[in-house]
Amino acid sequence: MKPFIISMGGETYREVLRTERDNAPNLLRISDFCLGSDAIPDYDRFAEIVQSAEKKTCVLGLGEFLALRGQTEAEAKLMEIIRNWSCEAEVRILLRGFQDVLRRAAVADIRFGSNRYRIEDESGSLPDCAFVPFHMNIGQYHGLQAFLRAMEDGELSNPAWVDSDLIFPDALFYIKHIESAYDIACLRDEKLCAVAASNGSEAFWQKLYDDMESDGFSKVMEKHRADGDAAARSPLMAAGTAYTDWLLYISLKIKTPALPAGYLQYVLQSTQTHEAFLGKLIAAILDIPFSDKRFPAFYEERKRYLTGVSDAEIAGFIALNRRNGAVAIHYLTDNTLAERKAVIAFIAEQKELPKSEVLQTVYPALEMYIRHGAFYAAGAQESLLSRYFADYRRQKLINQMEDAFYEQVLTLGAPSNRPYNSMMSREEILQHIPTDNAFLFWVDALGIEYMGYLQGSCEKFGLQVETHTAAALLPTVTEINKGFYEKWNPKQRRKFRELDDTKHNDDGGYDYQSMKLPVYLASELDILRTAIENAAQLLKGYQADSVLIVGDHGASRLAVIKEEEVPFPSDEKGEHSGRCCKYYEGMTYANAAEENGYWVITDYGRFKGSRAANVEVHGGASLEEVCVPVLVLRRKDSAVEVFIKTPSVKPGRRKPAKLELFYPLADRSIHVIVNGETYTALADETDKTRYFVTLDQVTAAGTYHAQFFVDGAPAGSGAFTVEAAGFTENKLF
Repeated sequence: MKPFIISMGGETYREVLRTERDNAPNLLRISDFCLGSDAIPDYDRFAEIVQSAEKKTCVLGLGEFLALRGQTEAEAKLMEIIRNWSCEAEVRILLRGFQDVLRRAAVADIRFGSNRYRIEDESGSLPDCAFVPFHMNIGQYHGLQAFLRAMEDGELSNPAWVDSDLIFPDALFYIKHIESAYDIACLRDEKLCAVAASNGSEAFWQKLYDDMESDGFSKVMEKHRADGDAAARSPLMAAGTAYTDWLLYISLKIKTPALPAGYLQYVLQSTQTHEAFLGKLIAAILDIPFSDKRFPAFYEERKRYLTGVSDAEIAGFIALNRRNGAVAIHYLTDNTLAERKAVIAFIAEQKELPKSEVLQTVYPALEMYIRHGAFYAAGAQESLLSRYFADYRRQKLINQMEDAFYEQVLTLGAPSNRPYNSMMSREEILQHIPTDNAFLFWVDALGIEYMGYLQGSCEKFGLQVETHTAAALLPTVTEINKGFYEKWNPKQRRKFRELDDTKHNDDGGYDYQSMKLPVYLASELDILRTAIENAAQLLKGYQADSVLIVGDHGASRLAVIKEEEVPFPSDEKGEHSGRCCKYYEGMTYANAAEENGYWVITDYGRFKGSRAANVEVHGGASLEEVCVPVLVLRRKDSAVEVFIKTPSVKPGRRKPAKLELFYPLADRSIHVIVNGETYTALADETDKTRYFVTLDQVTAAGTYHAQFFVDGAPAGSGAFTVEAAGFTENKLF
């Protein structure tokens, strides 16, 4: 018995399938003959079973399988079925497509007529497909067997995604064989086609595709804060995982053509992997000559992008930058401590201060340290101190003491010249500064060499600063100069010891013997900025009305550079790195002053027998050791007004209305005028910024206007409502 073939397209397949399946007790699927989940069917076994079936049989999947094999094999097998198959029972084959093949067979063999085949319709049959590697397990159909089964049941989606390693180059319907997760991702979102597969690893492309399954590409980028616009603003903003960093890089690569023709676009065009991106973002500026007209814009853009980069990440760049020789400073920024040290090292090696505009671009804090400083309240010594410390700072930076300057040190150290003898002491200055609600910052080893930097930093934080120059007590050691701190209210004082540690303690991490250059200055400026920032927090948070920044003594770098040991006939050991020693009779060294039971050196020498300093020294009587600042920092207040916390109050029948106020400064004298009557507000016992005023003269409900005065000065006004409590309403506002 010959099999009967029914050919149709996709539009009628399900209807015909339902009818034929209901009428056939036996159903044979070619997918059941697959030799594995991702293997082709055993066609010979399939043909044998179909022909030997003893019951009426409906055959499914043959046309779909033959369509995969291609036109030549499909026609050959169909002609074999038509001519040679002989079945034991009635067999009806459902065949999608191949209408033309059947017609040609009928023309060639008159025995193959309408009693052997039927064509239901001419519509197209099978959908487009994408075959992805079997191990990815991301398709709708895992393996060829599942794919054939879905086609047999007429339930195939369009397009269809199939996990399969099988290749069907001659298939009669469209199949795209995808070999990588990158290709899959591109099919999901065409924006990714702007990126090369080599821009990411297979594992990253696979994860991106997995994430896109549920969220889509744009939402994946938003979820990881890696969308193109945000990435272009801050290329280093990623959370830090390798995958997130890569997403950020991919987002930037997609956006590259739309970016302005600047540094970021330049870097992206020359990188192929996210691993190389950060290194290129850091170092690509080295490829641009300083004379290139693009350099200024590239420099500023790069500096902005590298905010937050670490010392470790920038270290290689600093080493490579040395090849730029005399222009190397122009490639550095103040983003990292390592670079700030490199700027100082460059200046020390060049033995010359750069122009002010160079430092304003590269390291503005260092420019403030060098260029500025007003020594107010220093009396007749103001001009001397200004010139002296300008020279001192320059020599500290170029790491070289000049003979002419040392002659000045010797002259100023002579008993008849010592300028600090005519200066006010720190204690005398403090006596004249109001201490009400004042906080004291003692910065150990703070001399007036930093005056310009301190003043500039206060300005940047929006603070008013009152400047005094004082003389420390000799010898310039902490034990003798800390009395001012010990007398201050312990709850309103703080000591900063980091500056002193940096100068001459091992904890500071610097040592002159291992690093001769003054790179530690970068840490000093950072320490002082922290102190100013802490003061600004107290003041702007209304925790203090003023903050005093006071030094106990200064320190000298040039005394360390001089490396001069002073011999003297005594068993006493030099103290504080040899800058002073205990008093004894018969001192023969001319450049020494006797003060407070000590001999104190006035030049840059060091008494024999003492431990050498780390990078700076104190204890002696040079101006940089003796002259200390007393700074009074205050807010630049716009008027701070009283705020009504209870805009609506309701008195009791026998209790007057009570208004709650807020004022950020605690325990102030606050008066309130309402309807011509003056009331005094009292601070809460626990929260001194909460104030309460009892309005015992307000006897009617209504809206009222209040004027506020703090310590006698106007402090705003406001309206409040008194609700009725059994008396009539009286409109007064």
